[in-house]
Amino acid sequence: MSISERARHHLYESARRTWDGDAAEALMALLPPVGWADVATKSDLQGVERTLRADLRAETQTLRAEMHSLFRAQTWRFSGAILAGMGLAAAVARLG
Repeated sequence: MSISERARHHLYESARRTWDGDAAEALMALLPPVGWADVATKSDLQGVERTLRADLRAETQTLRAEMHSLFRAQTWRFSGAILAGMGLAAAVARLG
């Protein structure tokens, strides 16, 4: 059963006339919000969680593949730089 904003206001005014303002506020705090039908359920959240997990898994796999490619390229560049440095050092040692 959904309660309208008008009915909520009428209940609040009646409670305020019958009791003090704090009691009326407490009563209204115990009522569900007007758009209670729009609140997500636990099963709704579980569906979203499954979707987010799948998306995160896919993004993680993409990131790992990209990192693997970049680390491989970096390794080849450093290897080339080290070999060039060693060759340069050997040439300087022969000349010197």
